[in-house]
Amino acid sequence: MILTLLLFIVSMSEFVRIGKLQKLVYPLIVIYFLVVMPIIVEFIDNRVLYITFVILNFVIAMIFLYRELTISNKEKNLKH
Repeated sequence: MILTLLLFIVSMSEFVRIGKLQKLVYPLIVIYFLVVMPIIVEFIDNRVLYITFVILNFVIAMIFLYRELTISNKEKNLKH
């Protein structure tokens, strides 16, 4: 829990310094996977539904991260 708070505080300082909201979203994804998702999974009794939920969340996170990486690469290429 302390590491999660530290991660969020560091990302907030990075957001304030750079001004990009994307830097704030990464720790929220980590917090979701480490804290919120296990709580939600406790309520799911069906094993197939549980695995589907985990895979769907992972795919959504990977799509978001891929999109952010492509945007940041385009920004880097425009600066050069």
